[in-house]
Amino acid sequence: MDDDDDNYDPATYEANPQRIMDGARRIADWRRKAIDALLSGKPVR
Repeated sequence: MDDDDDNYDPATYEANPQRIMDGARRIADWRRKAIDALLSGKPVR
């Protein structure tokens, strides 16, 4: 998992819709994990 949000370039994102979808999927995965953690009472990691 690469976390290179520091060198965020809007042009790159516009030229690369696949990367946008990857980011959206990553956020959705994190949200699902966060919700599962809340429901189970465990700390969010």
